[in-house]
Amino acid sequence: MRSGYVRFGLALVAIYAALGFDGLGHYAVAPFAWHSFGANFTIVSEVVAAGALLLATVWIVLKRVLHTAGIASD
Repeated sequence: MRSGYVRFGLALVAIYAALGFDGLGHYAVAPFAWHSFGANFTIVSEVVAAGALLLATVWIVLKRVLHTAGIASD
């Protein structure tokens, strides 16, 4: 993104964030109750972090789109 490839960079960050939801696949193999507290904590933490990163990325994209369209200012 620092080299000027902002769209490409934001797309990569969004894909990376979406991949963070893959941690929920652990529960397809074994239910929540079968995992230890530590395992559940790290799985849920990963998903929460992925959600926060995805929301932040979408927020940046929307700000850029609205700013480009002249609808919103900084």
